[in-house]
Amino acid sequence: MGPPHPALRCAYGWGGAGLVLQTEDPCTRTATEGPHIAYRANPVSGAKRADDCTSTTNGGEWYRPCSVPRISGWTCRSPACVPIHLSSSAAWRLPPCAFRALPREPTSRIAVAGMNAAATLLFALKLYVACMLAFVASVHLGLEQNYWASVTCVALANPISANVRSKALYRLLGTLGAGVTALAIGGLFGILSFPVVLASGVVATLGFTVAAANRTPRAYALQLFAVTLCLIAVGNVEHPGRLFDIALLRVTEICIGIAAITLVDGLAPTALGPSVRTRLRRWLPEVRQWLDDAVAGNVATDVAAQHRLKAVADLSALSLVAEQLRFDSTVSNRQHRLLFALQRRLARLVPLIGALEATTAGSSRLHDPAWRARIVATRQRDLARAQQAWTDIQVLDDALEKGDPLPPHLERSLATSQPLPLAPDHHHALRIGGGCALAYALICLLWWATGWAQGPNMLIMGTVTLAFFGIFDGANLAAMKFGRFAALSVALSVVLGYLLLPMAQSFTGFALACALVILPLAVWSIEEPLAILLLALTLSNAGLASHYQPQDFGTFLDMAAGTLIGIFIGFFCLLLVKRMGAEAASKRLQEDGRQDLATLNRTADRDVEDAFLERDLDRIGQLGARATGANAVAAAHLFRQLRLGHSLVHLQRATHYVTGIERDLLDALMRRLHRELAGAASPGMLGDHLDRVLRRDILLGSPEGDALTDALVHLRLALEPVPAQNGEAA
Repeated sequence: MGPPHPALRCAYGWGGAGLVLQTEDPCTRTATEGPHIAYRANPVSGAKRADDCTSTTNGGEWYRPCSVPRISGWTCRSPACVPIHLSSSAAWRLPPCAFRALPREPTSRIAVAGMNAAATLLFALKLYVACMLAFVASVHLGLEQNYWASVTCVALANPISANVRSKALYRLLGTLGAGVTALAIGGLFGILSFPVVLASGVVATLGFTVAAANRTPRAYALQLFAVTLCLIAVGNVEHPGRLFDIALLRVTEICIGIAAITLVDGLAPTALGPSVRTRLRRWLPEVRQWLDDAVAGNVATDVAAQHRLKAVADLSALSLVAEQLRFDSTVSNRQHRLLFALQRRLARLVPLIGALEATTAGSSRLHDPAWRARIVATRQRDLARAQQAWTDIQVLDDALEKGDPLPPHLERSLATSQPLPLAPDHHHALRIGGGCALAYALICLLWWATGWAQGPNMLIMGTVTLAFFGIFDGANLAAMKFGRFAALSVALSVVLGYLLLPMAQSFTGFALACALVILPLAVWSIEEPLAILLLALTLSNAGLASHYQPQDFGTFLDMAAGTLIGIFIGFFCLLLVKRMGAEAASKRLQEDGRQDLATLNRTADRDVEDAFLERDLDRIGQLGARATGANAVAAAHLFRQLRLGHSLVHLQRATHYVTGIERDLLDALMRRLHRELAGAASPGMLGDHLDRVLRRDILLGSPEGDALTDALVHLRLALEPVPAQNGEAA
């Protein structure tokens, strides 16, 4: 690279996949918690102009002093923009800055989740103790399938205590429901195998379909209901006389596992509430900065737009932990209501910020005095509403953090405070349900044609592949990874079942053998969630029992083959029914938004407005959670749809106060608006119609007239550029 310039003092070397840098410069905006922020440096090459500090070419980037760091790179405090050239074989230097080199960023999810080594080891130890306790209790009760209790502990394991308790309840409900349903099907059809298999498949597929549509943690109960139904009814279809015994045994083992993991976790619980409040501490400054930028008319950078999109995603994702928070002893009922009252107030602020951005931008580029006056007046009213909303947010935040009393209007709202609903994804659910039905039918056909004893095993693994992994955008990759982990579980089962357990001559030896498998996988599960599934499959395949005797190796291989073939068939059906990738999900969400906007009915009450706001924010949040450039563009369209829907509902509400010819004008405008939203009207004619209605100044000087004017102005700004004085678009 040549000799360094005398002013270049910060030198760094190539760090393989990237060098992590940390800034101590307080003027650099941070994107993570704490006083410091770490970024991964990517190889950069090429440069454009020294005066273009935001341009990019072939991965090369310039950065402004104290600028917001790009997601893919980093920023440096510098008196001027400086080109950066990196290569895998050379060091590079930067101008004077407040950076210091750090080790490579750990990929472990321990750091991401805020868990240190001690917390990770505690989680692993709790899981191990719970598994051993459940196994011992099952043995002392004289039950047959002792490993079921231990596997239940593994399935319910989670570093957060509230998650353990909620999953325990859902698993209990799902297991009880499956046991009762299996007995009902068995009692209805008796020894007729085909109707039992068919009825079980229909009910299980319905369970998986409804679970796929339900985006809350309650879906776990439906998933376990479907899986347990297949285990009990289909797994024992050749022994109908034992159906009641198997159902009772299964429920008993599950209850033992639930009791063990809940008891052990309760000895050293980990609270969810503090982490949620920490996230809230991050959201509020971001939303406040967003509001300030909207008022000041600052144009958001790409990074700022990404942060705002992520903030909406986090706001929507708060509904996912609503159920778990009910099981958190550190969160009182009042704090729970305050948290979700705050969530709803923040949600209502989002369209107000969008309205401020639109009116600020519109008023700054207009030359027509009449148009400018209307927009300025609308902006002033929007600003007053936004300021009142932010005041309420601050009061709720103080009540949540400090226990301050609430004013009467906010206290009354707590009684009905609920988390923002997560809209069911019916399109996705139908595809998953169809895939489960297809996989079930293909495996039943293979079972009937071959008479293979592993038919029930294949059915369970095939449908589990679809139901549990089909929910992801990259479902094919997730299912392939599941298959690899299932194959790895076969190898681990050989080590545990044919090497370690036969060497154990006492309970101490048995416990030590289990520890060699459970503890490492439990630690790994913090970084790799599928390690928990790997552990559950390993314990199931090994078949832990009070008097352990390794099963015939040929039988073991037969079972392993059934497992892998079932996963393969499920993967094949997944490819047939699922559209993979974030782009497909993005297109589906945009189309749902367009249809939702086009079908807004004429019932102009607050419930309609809130429901549309909730659905659209949910869609924006889903896009934000995917965090890609294409999704950022799609989210911008959804934000525009949010403004349109918000304005449309307000226009419908204000129309009720208008009569006579002016009401006819507004009704005609509403009909044209609905045709425009459905793609059946000319945009130019719609703009002219809006201009004519606005020029009449309907209900001028009244609150209803102000509301009507505001709705019309926002519709005009959202649909088309407003006219300038010379008649051209401004």
